[in-house]
Amino acid sequence: MMRIFKALVILTGTLLLMSEQIRNYKEKRTKGTLALLILACVMFISAIIIVVGFWV
Repeated sequence: MMRIFKALVILTGTLLLMSEQIRNYKEKRTKGTLALLILACVMFISAIIIVVGFWV
C-alpha cells in the first residue's frame, strides 16, 4: 500500500512540475524556459521508471 502511495506522489509531483513548465514556456518562449521544460520531461520519464521499479 505504501509503495502505491509513494508512486502516486512521485508521478503527481512531476506531472504538476511539467505542466507548470509548459505554462511558463508558452508565456515566455526563451531558451531558459525551454531547458526547464526539457528537464521536467526527463524528470517525468524518470519518475515513470521509478514507479515501474516499485512494482517489479
